[in-house]
Amino acid sequence: MKSKKLVLFVLCVSMCSYAMAADLFFENFDGKTTADLKAAGWVFEAAAGAAAGPDAQLTVMFGVQGTRETNPPSERGLPTTGQYIISDADKYGGVDGDENDVIYSGMSHDAITPAINCAGANKVYLSADLSVCLNNNGSAVFMIDVKAGSGDWVTKEVRVAPARFPGEAFAHSMTIVEGGDYTAVPGLDGNMGGVYGRYWVDISDVAAGKSDVKVRFRHYEQDWDWWVAVDNVRVTTTMPYGSETILGPINFANGIPSTWSYDSGEEQEGNAWMASGDEYDTYGAYMDSIRYYRNDVIKGEKRYLDGNSIDRLAGGNYAVYQALSWGDPELEGNMDTPSINCSEYAEVFFYAWMEMLPDTGFNAKVQVSSDGGATFTDLFDYNAGALTETREGSYAMKHYIPVPEAAKKSNVIFRFKGIGINTHETQCSFFAVTDVTITGNKTTLVDTWMMF
Repeated sequence: MKSKKLVLFVLCVSMCSYAMAADLFFENFDGKTTADLKAAGWVFEAAAGAAAGPDAQLTVMFGVQGTRETNPPSERGLPTTGQYIISDADKYGGVDGDENDVIYSGMSHDAITPAINCAGANKVYLSADLSVCLNNNGSAVFMIDVKAGSGDWVTKEVRVAPARFPGEAFAHSMTIVEGGDYTAVPGLDGNMGGVYGRYWVDISDVAAGKSDVKVRFRHYEQDWDWWVAVDNVRVTTTMPYGSETILGPINFANGIPSTWSYDSGEEQEGNAWMASGDEYDTYGAYMDSIRYYRNDVIKGEKRYLDGNSIDRLAGGNYAVYQALSWGDPELEGNMDTPSINCSEYAEVFFYAWMEMLPDTGFNAKVQVSSDGGATFTDLFDYNAGALTETREGSYAMKHYIPVPEAAKKSNVIFRFKGIGINTHETQCSFFAVTDVTITGNKTTLVDTWMMF
């Protein structure tokens, strides 16, 4: 009997991968000073001649004592609590400020973790709560790099300010030269735009099985820029994505599925959920047409993409809520999945690519109902009070969110909600989604084990 129980226990552990995750490193910066972090092995440095000293961008900030009075967003869009680190070019740089970095200089402001022991891990993942706000007409680059031992830094993530196009002028009348490094590339496989929420990166190819792993957050060649804020840095052995697919992936290649319900353009007087390529609006044929340009019908001209439009989902398939109406600011539109049976799953996870352009009169949410749509709770809220900036380029990223509200429930609905209107004459606020996937982990052996 003992051997049978042991087998059940081992199987239980292997199936409950997310619940049994092992953290290899975690730092939330709370109660720490810069000196404390340096003593623990963190390195903060200004590279290649970037501004240093008391006004160096990277330092420990929090609350009203820092440059920003709100924290970056966490897993569901809510602000983190306590302290966080921030590289704040908007605080220390100006149009002609000495602290602005020089393009193609290699200048950057770096935060490097202590050495992390990943020797016993076959899979290694990094997560951090991020607000990466790169000016839509600026030049900054945000990078996440990883290295093991004395090896080279390997770049795992690059985000580039949308105006950093080859040959295009931006702040200070500078020009990004043709063929230069880190130019902005639109599209799902590109590198454009900001980050807003808990960001996950698979670093297994560099870190798995290694005993001396470091992660570097870089605010690179910032000029005429905003900020990069980082909190809750975690290195762990698994991530919130289930072993079985319950729904999806839905990429809207053939439009919004007939089993979904949504508010269309005809019903919403301009504010609409639609699939890419549909055109209910009268503002201009933009969604796919602004892959490289946006139609500025107010000024009667076409302008190069400057971050006030679809960046990362450009040219692909997606569903989008467009804030086109100039009327009722309370106008909203919902897009709902069909009812999903999650009764066999002890863990349920939401995954999607989402992109949103903030505006003062516009918000977007993902919600979940465990009672067939009678009531909904927020899974992600872009206007939950976390560190953001309006009309400075879209936020686009893959979201991985655990959904305990759906576990063991038989009538689950996920809702994508656009709220409000366009409040700026040259902006077209939107909320776009693709690759919507619901996954889960079952619990049969867990329940069996719990009977002993």
